[in-house]
Amino acid sequence: MIKNRRKQILIKILILMAAAFFCVWLLEYRARQNNAGAAFLWVARNPFVCICSAGIMFFVILLFYGIFRKLFLSIGMVTAGILIIGYINIAKHSFRGVPVLPEDFALTDQAGTLTKFVDFGSIVRLIIAVFLTIILAIILDSLTKKFFQKEKVARKDRWWRRYLMMSRLAIVAVAVAGLLVTTKITKIWFRQDFVAWSQVVNYDKNGFLLGFVSNIDSEKYSQPDGYTEQKIKDIADRLAQKAKADTKRKTLGSLDANILIVLNESFYDPEIIREYYDYTDTDVTPNLHNLQKTYPHGTMYSPEYGGGTANIEYAVLTGLTNYWLDSIPYTNFIVNKSSVPSVASFVNTNSLATATVHPFSGSMYKRDKVLPILGFDDFVTEEEFIHREKDGKSEYINDRSAYQETLDKLTESSEKMLISLITMQNHAPYSENEYSENKFEVGNVENTKEKSAIETYLTTVNNADKYLGEFIEKLNSFDEKTVVLFYGDHSAGVFPDLVSNEKKEAREITHKTPYFIYANFDLDSDTKDLPETTPNCLSNTLFNLLNVQKPTVFYLLDAVCEESPVLAKTYYEDGGPFASTAISEYELITYDLVVGNQWSLDILRK
Repeated sequence: MIKNRRKQILIKILILMAAAFFCVWLLEYRARQNNAGAAFLWVARNPFVCICSAGIMFFVILLFYGIFRKLFLSIGMVTAGILIIGYINIAKHSFRGVPVLPEDFALTDQAGTLTKFVDFGSIVRLIIAVFLTIILAIILDSLTKKFFQKEKVARKDRWWRRYLMMSRLAIVAVAVAGLLVTTKITKIWFRQDFVAWSQVVNYDKNGFLLGFVSNIDSEKYSQPDGYTEQKIKDIADRLAQKAKADTKRKTLGSLDANILIVLNESFYDPEIIREYYDYTDTDVTPNLHNLQKTYPHGTMYSPEYGGGTANIEYAVLTGLTNYWLDSIPYTNFIVNKSSVPSVASFVNTNSLATATVHPFSGSMYKRDKVLPILGFDDFVTEEEFIHREKDGKSEYINDRSAYQETLDKLTESSEKMLISLITMQNHAPYSENEYSENKFEVGNVENTKEKSAIETYLTTVNNADKYLGEFIEKLNSFDEKTVVLFYGDHSAGVFPDLVSNEKKEAREITHKTPYFIYANFDLDSDTKDLPETTPNCLSNTLFNLLNVQKPTVFYLLDAVCEESPVLAKTYYEDGGPFASTAISEYELITYDLVVGNQWSLDILRK
């Protein structure tokens, strides 16, 4: 038994400090896909950052100690938390190639749906690891109970001392967190340069803890300069006047056509990566290439990589951007609004019925709540699907069934429709044994797991391309005029060598997906080559090509998409878009409709 109280405290502090460094290393080990060598190398190359991270971790463990009053249980609780966060990070990285971010925890209420994306066996192993960690901590506390025996204290004094310590530790922890949640202070204090345009680079450079903290930005959703009611209404009134004066456009009624907006999950043209990933000399997407020869097409620069489908969907449907919000607009903002203008709300006022078709859970990204806010009348999810074909061992309904469900919806409707189709076939994971035989072989990738994932993905995309060809053939003979805006929302997160490539042009390849506009009638346009642009400009491009009336806010997009056709942090990296009146007004209107007071709503939704 140690009788000297000071020695007890000193030994406990040393144990807590050692535990803090261990927890930081464990975080890096998990963040680097359980690569111990990479974790040790990061520590060796970044000793100051490691010390700073350990200092934060020390206060975190100390806070737990103030709550539980058990030394090793407190360490065990923090370690268990790291195992869980590490697991979430590994799972996200395997799907998207990017680390976990603070806003990802906005989806915790959808944990049941998200488990469909992960291996059940891995969850069981995680539960066992967490259980054993806590049991080991309890055993260590039991074995050292006499060693760290407390001084006898009067019963009436014990409770207030304990909670006084807890309060002090909580104040210290909150104070430290308060310094860290503002990026500017963090940068000055730690002398670290945080990277906004790539969280892969940010986490790799600054470590998981500081990388994560740098994204807890209290200024992230702050209102832009000049945000006043009068300013917003002036902008909206000017846009409304432009819309009223634009009399050369046809009405949607005179167009007399269905409009389909097809978001094809992770659809990508692998031809553009042959220089980096040499695969079998066979065209993966022949139907896409044939369509590009005939119909207007271009490249969409996706702000996302490997995931973030709802963010792309939001931009296409509303014409607004996530560039400044840097969030998940569906779950963080729109779900709290009563109405947000979109192509759906616009065509609803022009006698078109609206629906979304999605072969997955309706609660994902809270679409079941968000889509009515955007003006959609109907939402067909996997539960209502009649056609439920799947490829190989995939968990997802394939594109052939999704297209047929869409055609059925058009046939059943007595009105012309706008349908937003969001497919699932190409979604991660890309399991090694998903198909009995992959159609493509990648020859220059040494990592077996990475090689297998790419080969499975190429086979999946090839199937999606085949079903696209079948869909277009059916539309060619469909007895209703129908126009299609088709695009891939992002590439799959299976190209780590490109994401971390030192050349910017190589990194950008992972953000480029195809889009095209098809119609089973004459488009009255000689345009074939459409501009490279981000998703916020796609619907405006469609309405302009059709020369039909369009949502009022799209009149602002005419200038924005000409001046800054690509609006993405990964594109500008440490820079920003061309400063102009249009860009400034676009930021104000985006903030007003999605986050702010919606002073422009009544004007812009007409």
